[in-house]
Amino acid sequence: MRRWRPERQLGWGVDGGCAAVALALAWVQSPVVLVSRWRWEAARYHRPGPQPLGKRGPNPLTGKRQRRWHAWAERTDTPWETVDVDG
Repeated sequence: MRRWRPERQLGWGVDGGCAAVALALAWVQSPVVLVSRWRWEAARYHRPGPQPLGKRGPNPLTGKRQRRWHAWAERTDTPWETVDVDG
């Protein structure tokens, strides 16, 4: 597709079965936009902070929990962007 229409931005829409973190990270350096869905009740976390000094055990895998999607949607200061999609 890129050879036929180099001036157009290319986007891929994938379903939940293909929406893996490894797939998304593979496309980071690519000029292709990857679009997927997120579950409304999905839990998202910040990156973990450094291991506190003197604390034993494994390093934390997740950081502080982020707010849910519906909480973002209810906030009045959430920045929204309107996008027109050609079909």
